[in-house]
Amino acid sequence: MTISERSNGLPCRFVLFDDPIQSMDDDHTEAFKKTVIHRLLTNGFQVLLLTHMDTFALDVERLYRASTPALYKMESYTLSGPNILPLGPAIKRLLAK
Repeated sequence: MTISERSNGLPCRFVLFDDPIQSMDDDHTEAFKKTVIHRLLTNGFQVLLLTHMDTFALDVERLYRASTPALYKMESYTLSGPNILPLGPAIKRLLAK
């Protein structure tokens, strides 16, 4: 059964990963970036990835740059909430509009 067969009829087409690679070795991390995320994107899913690993986030953004990813970084926390910085060329271009 493929991803698209399992997801037929689902009202939401997104997947949220929270620190998916924190205990993976390098080979599994590369497979996650190049296989898992790719399959989800090609099957029409939006992929939301939360991580504290800056290098991993930048690698994923570069790998899927043609898909116009948005990249944000939580820089600090204040009493009014987090200070979120937009990163990556796609988000900078969108914000300029």
